Amino acid sequence: MLQIRKEQMELFDAVMLEQFIEKMERELHHLFSDMSADEIGKQIISGIRIAATYGITSEQAVALYITLMCGMGADFPQQESNEWIASTLKSDELNQQAKMDLIFARLES
Repeated sequence: MLQIRKEQMELFDAVMLEQFIEKMERELHHLFSDMSADEIGKQIISGIRIAATYGITSEQAVALYITLMCGMGADFPQQESNEWIASTLKSDELNQQAKMDLIFARLES
């Protein structure tokens, strides 16, 4: 039976994280061409960390969270006009993708 050692899994996770960061850098540079590469990189790293505090860890949901950060500001859930976003992100009744889908749907309406 094949077993993956902890060190191998950590390396795999690091490679996957680096690929995600590179993909996000390309996408965000396309969407937010006025942001520097350094600024985009900082937003991605910060966004991954902050999204996790809301239980948002899937690649797709984290990408959506980071996109919101870049478009609305890093503190978008704390902005007074976005109290509903903070409430949605903190909800225990919604899974991570449902949280992001609900936020995007309401922002688009």
